[in-house]
Amino acid sequence: DRFPNQPIAVINRGVNGEEAADMVKRLDHSVLAERPDLILWQVGANAVLRDTEIPVVRSDILEGLRRMKASGADVIL
Repeated sequence: DRFPNQPIAVINRGVNGEEAADMVKRLDHSVLAERPDLILWQVGANAVLRDTEIPVVRSDILEGLRRMKASGADVIL
């Protein structure tokens, strides 16, 4: 409504129950292939619920962020 003359597409690539490692594995073909301007990444909640080791989750999140930023997209966690 705020931008009636701008085409805005919202694509949801979230998969219920995934952890960061799963997301990073499919990041290129599922998200970055769409060439997004902005990525909203909800990550980490499942890892907390499953007691995943923090260093493992941290590494996966940093890798995902590195690849998202390299694509030129803005990223919001």
